Amino acid sequence: MEASEGGKQLFLTAFTDEEKAQIAKIRNYFKHPSGDHLTLFNIYTAWRSASSAGTADAFLKENKLLGAILKSADSTRLQLLRILNRHESWTLRSMSPLRLDYYILMLKALAAGNYLRVAKRESKSEPKKFSTLRHSAVARVETDLGPPSGANEWLMYNEYASDGNTKRFLRCVSAIPPECLVSAQPGFWRDPEFLPHGHIRDSLVKVIANMTGGSEDFIRGGMPDTPSGTS
Repeated sequence: MEASEGGKQLFLTAFTDEEKAQIAKIRNYFKHPSGDHLTLFNIYTAWRSASSAGTADAFLKENKLLGAILKSADSTRLQLLRILNRHESWTLRSMSPLRLDYYILMLKALAAGNYLRVAKRESKSEPKKFSTLRHSAVARVETDLGPPSGANEWLMYNEYASDGNTKRFLRCVSAIPPECLVSAQPGFWRDPEFLPHGHIRDSLVKVIANMTGGSEDFIRGGMPDTPSGTS
């Protein structure tokens, strides 16, 4: 995500309407229903598969992708692996893409690292407007893949930006169930006092109450240590 600036710099520049339509079609082919994060993951893993098969150049040309960006992402991954391998308690494990919870587990891992970059939709009448949990600011979703569907009220984002005036934007976004968000970082949600008053706080209190079996009044006064079903 960082290597491609949230996916903005991943494709060749399109100059004509035909080229723009072709790239839009390619994006849609790799698109994951949750949004940008796993769509970028799909592109990256497809490129790695092509690289292993010796067809990387043809893959890049066919899908109008910038190889330098994908190589940069791969280099960052290898650097992170070297750092992690220095810790004796860490073990690299693989996960079959055939698992039913394959993408859910990845969303949960992303949520564990993005728990401060979360937003909730303001209203169904304005599907692109979201309130950020961290800034308590209203921002518009800006993504080539389109905003999450009306059924998805919560999202995590990679970038929060402003035009310097009144317009704010969320870029590289993915819809995420609030239960997944809470279970990924249960310790962070033990005390909802940090949440801004209003629809964000009210909605999260209901989610946590359903997960823990506690009353909403109890949750507002301080969460239990670990919600059930968070292992």
